[in-house]
Amino acid sequence: MTTPPVILITSASYVADELAAEFGRLPPAFLPVGHNRLFDLQVEMLGAGAYLTVPMGFALPEADAERLAALQVQVLRVPEGLRLGDSVRYALEVIGDTSGGVRILHGDTVIYDLPEGSDVLAMGDAPPAYTWGVMAEHDEGTTSEPEVLAGYFAFADGMEFRRALAVCQGDFVGAVNHYGKVRPLRLQRVSTWLDCGHLQTYYRSRCSMRIQRSFNQLAISYQVVEKRSHDAAKVQAEASWFEQLPPRMRMHTPAFLGRLDPVAGDGATPAQPAGYAIEYLPMPSLHELLVFAAVGSAGWRHILEGIFAFMQTGLEHGRAAAPGPVIAALTADKTEARLRGWLAGAGIPEDRAWRYQGRAMPAPLEIARQTAALIDTATPDFLGIMHGDLCFTNMFYDFRTQRIKVIDPRGTVDGQAPTVFGDLRYDMAKINHSIVGAYDFILAGRYRCEGFEAGDLSIGFPRDSSLDRVTALAGAFSLNGRRLGDPEITAMTIHLFLSMLPLHADNPGRQRAFLANALRLFAERLRA
Repeated sequence: MTTPPVILITSASYVADELAAEFGRLPPAFLPVGHNRLFDLQVEMLGAGAYLTVPMGFALPEADAERLAALQVQVLRVPEGLRLGDSVRYALEVIGDTSGGVRILHGDTVIYDLPEGSDVLAMGDAPPAYTWGVMAEHDEGTTSEPEVLAGYFAFADGMEFRRALAVCQGDFVGAVNHYGKVRPLRLQRVSTWLDCGHLQTYYRSRCSMRIQRSFNQLAISYQVVEKRSHDAAKVQAEASWFEQLPPRMRMHTPAFLGRLDPVAGDGATPAQPAGYAIEYLPMPSLHELLVFAAVGSAGWRHILEGIFAFMQTGLEHGRAAAPGPVIAALTADKTEARLRGWLAGAGIPEDRAWRYQGRAMPAPLEIARQTAALIDTATPDFLGIMHGDLCFTNMFYDFRTQRIKVIDPRGTVDGQAPTVFGDLRYDMAKINHSIVGAYDFILAGRYRCEGFEAGDLSIGFPRDSSLDRVTALAGAFSLNGRRLGDPEITAMTIHLFLSMLPLHADNPGRQRAFLANALRLFAERLRA
């Protein structure tokens, strides 16, 4: 039987200081990309059965260990401080049999058009401002911008490559050149080399790897994001929010670059609906920082200060012009109809008895009614400029200015008339939705939900995540006397989870998690 090649993803050091300042000390393959880690994309390219190196002292998060096991990836711990060549040599010694060859992908690299075959190296144009490895025989090329090693290497003779590593004593590029003198290497240019090893190249690469919902059409470059949607009222309300925002609050948004007219199709090119354009933000979302990063308590305290400063500005600059109470329209008014529709579509009787971790619960419709009674629908104390969808996926943090930036505003209360005004308690509920409600962990699939069929639900989140720490820190902040864990804000958060159920029909597992989470919040925070 033919021995398959060893597949090795090299991630045995920590990211550069410039990236660590934003994401904490992570191996490069653990950098966030949308709702995943970089290694998710890498394994998708390389196939199952890969080995992934990590620093010896790296505390592998529980959820990542489970994910890597599901992807059939074996984690190899490598001593820290080794040169790349020595690190690779150590890993191959641990693996042992390399008679089928060796394929290596650097842990900060994504290449969608990987070269095929063996004894081949991926080459690409060097991104600006940084130094990359260059093949010796390629140094004297005639082009002004020489191609450089793009981070993927396939060697047919594993033992010969290991000998080259030993001869070159830790110099990985030297070992590649040494191997090439024994077995000629084919250089293949790749067109989709995405390098995530430096702050600038990481954010450039993310432009090609962003996640989007089906009702939006996004075109992302390193300078401009164009958002279009067939939901004309929604996208027009968002554009209007950016246009009407007071100057003082524009420091919290990307630059608004204007509306986009619809574009007619010509047969070969599909038509594009209307939309708007904003500046691309080269900074992490709070979703990525909460779920995937290793941000310390001091960093999260600054982030939370930024969030509440943004809401306080909205309260101060919008209260005088805000309309009457609107919170009922944003929460309780829509929950019951949506919940009834989901129950009917799922074939679940409205009066079905549910339990949470063995504890009897009211039916979801009854929970919606009881929590609606906790919401003061008349107070004007929180009227102001409202974002309306202030969840962590829509907030970014600029570590240089220590300022929150927001995108994707709601821009309406009733779903039709554009407005920048609303009730800031709704924004607090959205934040609570992400922190106490762990919404971002559900989006990323980092939860364990059980008992749906038996009607005895439970839900849990990674024990080694930052959720508890961030929740505790958030309790120190308030807006006009309200805090995230208050009963009224919790009641609104439960309505968010219940009203979202029919909106995620493409993911039944997520819907069950939303229901379980609504029961959890009710049981743990509102029920004596």
